[in-house]
Amino acid sequence: MTGTPGMREGEAMDTGRQDPPSQPERRSLAELARLFGCLGVTAFGGPAVHIAMMRHELVSTHHWLSASELPDAIAIGQVTPGPVFTTATFVGYLLAGVPGAAVATVAIFLPSFVMVAAWSLW
Repeated sequence: MTGTPGMREGEAMDTGRQDPPSQPERRSLAELARLFGCLGVTAFGGPAVHIAMMRHELVSTHHWLSASELPDAIAIGQVTPGPVFTTATFVGYLLAGVPGAAVATVAIFLPSFVMVAAWSLW
């Protein structure tokens, strides 16, 4: 007799493993800059607002990430300071590699930096 006790002949054993997720489709640096720049300008209200807006844009509107991939990106962002903005870096990396990570990071930080710098001169 072969196989696992309690299994019928020809029955496949469920190991509980799932297929690895598919790679997200690559995006241009301009698309990343536009999206994360808009988020940097319009998302006021802290992490709850940023996460909701990222979910709306990345999952619902553009379909760049699946509903299960965004929480993974947010979890990766939690390991460093500034978790929501680090999430942008990780998403940029997923969608366009290292250049995408750099563009997404600069695009989400730059608007608030420019606004604060401009207001400080006033």
